[in-house]
Amino acid sequence: MSPLGACLMGTSEYPDRSATLKSVETALSLSPEGPRLTRPGIETLARLDLPEIAAFCANRALFLLGLCFFFTAGDRVAALARRTPVEDA
Repeated sequence: MSPLGACLMGTSEYPDRSATLKSVETALSLSPEGPRLTRPGIETLARLDLPEIAAFCANRALFLLGLCFFFTAGDRVAALARRTPVEDA
């Protein structure tokens, strides 16, 4: 992944002005060993293979600011909002 610090994170006055990033992956799958993802819209929890888990945990700590992500691989898409808790497995 490219350095996330170069992306717009929003401001305290306008947190909605943060960037949404799209990452094209070679594979995208739910994984029993991946980090835990929980929030409204996820029935119980999900585990998704993510690159650089620490970057997503740091991004969550910035909420209300931070980045949103879309991951694609072939016909699969996953979204990770900036407020989604990411817990290392």
